Order: sequence, then C-alpha cells, then structure tokens
Amino acid sequence: MRRCSRFLILARRAIAAISPAIPERELKAAKIKKVRDPLGATHYFLQPPAKIDESMRHSFRFLIVFAILTIVTIHRCVASDIPFNLEENIILVKGNVNGRGPYTFIVDTGATETVITPSTAERIGIPSMPWGSDQRVGTVESISLGEAMAKNLRVYIFDPPQALTLRLDSGIDYQGILGFNFLSQFLISIDYQAKKISLDSAPLISQAETVGRDTFQLPFELKDHHIHIQGRINDKGPIDFLVDTGAAQSVLIPKIARQLGITGKPLKHPENSSWAEHATIGLGHDLKAEDVPVLIFIPTTAAMYGISYDGILGYDFLSKFKVSIDYKNKVLIFSPSNITRSNQELDPEVDLSH
Repeated sequence: MRRCSRFLILARRAIAAISPAIPERELKAAKIKKVRDPLGATHYFLQPPAKIDESMRHSFRFLIVFAILTIVTIHRCVASDIPFNLEENIILVKGNVNGRGPYTFIVDTGATETVITPSTAERIGIPSMPWGSDQRVGTVESISLGEAMAKNLRVYIFDPPQALTLRLDSGIDYQGILGFNFLSQFLISIDYQAKKISLDSAPLISQAETVGRDTFQLPFELKDHHIHIQGRINDKGPIDFLVDTGAAQSVLIPKIARQLGITGKPLKHPENSSWAEHATIGLGHDLKAEDVPVLIFIPTTAAMYGISYDGILGYDFLSKFKVSIDYKNKVLIFSPSNITRSNQELDPEVDLSH
C-alpha cells in the first residue's frame, strides 16, 4: 500500500488548493478507506476531511476534482503489490510475454539486459538473430508483471551461466531474467519480508516527502546500467558496492578485503573464498545493518564480463529492508518492511458481509 500513502499526500494538496480554509490538521483527516463487500471484493475510497465546508463539498469544482482523485486512488492502490517466491535467496516472479504465460522470471538488478531462455523463446515464437557465439537477440511486443508493462523490449536469448546453476543444482525452473532495460522503466519497491514487489510507471511526488524516521534515501550512480553506491564494512571504506537483487549473498572482493584488513573463515567451496560471518555494512551517514554474512570472493560475473566493483550488496543485506529503486532520480530508499510497521494512513478494513 506504499503507493496509496504517496498518493494520499497529493490528494490532500489538491483538497487544500480547492478549499484553502481547511486547517492543516483537518487535511490530515483525509484518508483512504479499504472496504470489503459481501462477495469478498476489496474496494478503495478516498474519504475527504469530515469538517470540510459544506458549500464547498457540494460545489461543482470540488465534486469534479474529488471524483478524479477517487478514480486515481483506485488505479494507484489496486493490484499494487505482486507476490514473489524466494528460492536460494533469489526473487522469482510470474509474468507474461506477448500476453502469454505466466512465465517465471528472476528479478535481477545486476543484469544489464532482459533474458529469455531458448526453449521459452522457441515456444513463444520470438523472432531473433544471432548475437555473438552462443546468443541470439530479438524484440518482444511486451513483458508484463501485474499491471506493469514494458513494450517493444529487446531481449537476449540464452542461458546465462550464473543463473543456469539454479536449474542444474537446485532444480529451480525459470524462463527468463528481468534486467535493467525492463526494471529501469519503473519505480520498484521490494519488500523481502512480505515477499511482494511493486512497479510504478513513475513516482507521483518527490520521494523526499515520503521519507520519515527509520527510512533512508540515498543517491546512487549508474555505471554500465549497474547500480553503484558507496558504503563501508565494519566502519572501513569507502567501498564501491554493486546493488544486485540477483545475488544470493553479499560479496567483498579479496583485494579490497586485504586492503581494509577484513578477514573471514576459509571455505572449501567456492575455491579461494572465505566467510566473514558477522559484518556490519553501512551506507550514507546513518544506515547500518549488523550481522550480515559476507562472502570474500571474486564472482564469475566480474571475471567473465569485466564488471568493476569492490563488493556486492545481495540478499543478506537487502532482505533486512524494504528497498525502493528510483532509476529516474537515481535514488535508493531503505525502509522497514510493511510487515514490521502498520500503515497509519489506512483505516482498518471494514467487513460489510454482516
């Protein structure tokens, strides 16, 4: 319901503009009500302040504006959250390609492009042409998750080695990977504890206005379509982190670990790796996550594709938060999960079946 909370701020502004005499404390009485009907369907309504001037309530201008706000409320609140599964600490969601599906996709901010497996591309009939030695490239009419849709999207058709192990070693079947060229078209929020992801076409209001206590808004850089952010481990740094929802663990490159004096327990697998079990990772001035296990290792992606970074923020770190990614404004927002806090902007659900 994050989108409803953000929209509510905009709705209150509109009400204030058409009825400026309303005190600020009364504006805060405007709420989004969630009501369940006897058939079990859930409906959302924008409830105006109770003490709004009666003549203004019945004015043509107010009724028109309020009707528009109510329609937008329904559009922004319904189907805002898409459930996902976590397998081996990787996010798997159901989506459609060219209106067909559902197919299972990995949500991977570390992938620069969207990928479709060869068998899936053949089944859908995606036209393609050779690309490199073992890949093909094509364009799909659309890929959609819930109400979110990207059209005329370029896709690469192959089985990435780093994801293929999910199928071979863990028996996890997937049909594609959602990478930068899909994800960057949306404002994305991932709630790991609730196992829900939401995709907005664009932020309605400045993100700064939604940031409160226990919520951290941090700028990031895009380098070759990867999200990079500066941070620390055990108060040592700076460390150039890659934010990667497709990484099952958080990672530190051995060279950087040696420079910072960070050590771990040697592991037999992967080869030449070690495990720092209780690391504290910090971002910005105040955000800290404790007891984060960090794998000291050179990932295959860095070796294969020449990606330059000092470490990776993967599942072990990201899952401690609800993470929002605003590609347009290059901002990351870390906040508590919706499971661990109540949404004060919403009334309790009202059951009308009795």
